[in-house]
Amino acid sequence: MKNFVTFACIVILLIASALNVSAKVSPYVTFSQEITGFDESGTQYPTVEINPASFTGMKALTFALGNSHKLVIETNIPDAENRGLNEFAATVQRCYQFVEEESGSTLNENILLYILEFVSVPEYYRFQMRFSAREAHWGEVRLVLVRKNAPLHGPDAPEAIHELLYDTLPHELGHDVLRGISNLQQDIDNRASYHTRWFIEGFCELLAKRFSKLEVPYLWEKFLARRHVDTVLANRMIRDKIFQWSQENTNSPVLESDLYGASMLVLMRWSSVISVNDILTQIQEQEKPLAGGELVTMMESATGLSREKILDQGQLLGEDLLRPDDKRSPFIYSKI
Repeated sequence: MKNFVTFACIVILLIASALNVSAKVSPYVTFSQEITGFDESGTQYPTVEINPASFTGMKALTFALGNSHKLVIETNIPDAENRGLNEFAATVQRCYQFVEEESGSTLNENILLYILEFVSVPEYYRFQMRFSAREAHWGEVRLVLVRKNAPLHGPDAPEAIHELLYDTLPHELGHDVLRGISNLQQDIDNRASYHTRWFIEGFCELLAKRFSKLEVPYLWEKFLARRHVDTVLANRMIRDKIFQWSQENTNSPVLESDLYGASMLVLMRWSSVISVNDILTQIQEQEKPLAGGELVTMMESATGLSREKILDQGQLLGEDLLRPDDKRSPFIYSKI
């Protein structure tokens, strides 16, 4: 059952961020994050409400991100700098720059991160912060919980730190890039789907996995394996669902996670013939708003392949990625 909980956590974090898209059109922006688990009977484990304002000894540290944008870290850790906070911030700065360079876009918002220390870290929790959209200008607000005296950077840092820095953050910054493309149709709560989710989540996953490969190659394969990249496109149900994948659905957490991995492989195949930067440029150059069908047509034109052939080759890419180094194709390896 533990494996199921792990997958559930991954998917819920990403869904929580997607829900913020609709919030950004209101005077307020709500950022939420939730990790839940279920026992064998399907009963949800109790969750802890996390409110940073209730913690004593909080301090805020500000770091530059470039172009007058900032990273603010609020923490209750008194000796955070001695435990790697500056190196943590430097990784966020590199991530921010990496996403801008890969996408050819400028990120125009700030980042607020809460790092909270616990003697005993709650396994399941819920976190929500609401800000005035006019005053905050936060692109990302994230929470990470760490055990007392844990390092905040490096191989011995908690798994939550690694996931935030090398997987979640680059993925979510990818969403910030795509929200800036006005003619890319995106799913909004309580509205019919445009079926662009395969492109949007695939793009963000590709950025995340490229950043983790660059920064922490010793964790990269773990992040890939969590998405079942070596088997996911051999699943007929995944292949049938991927180009009709919508934000509102009844998929299980495991199926949702697998669709993230499958979408990444599709974008990986597309970006093997044209860079993600150029893909975004071509989208922006289109005279009309683009839904999922138009994006599939663009991909088929760029690759010279039908969507079914793209899925076939994506399957081969996924199988190759998790092979031992001496058996992996240099061409495929270089594309991510």
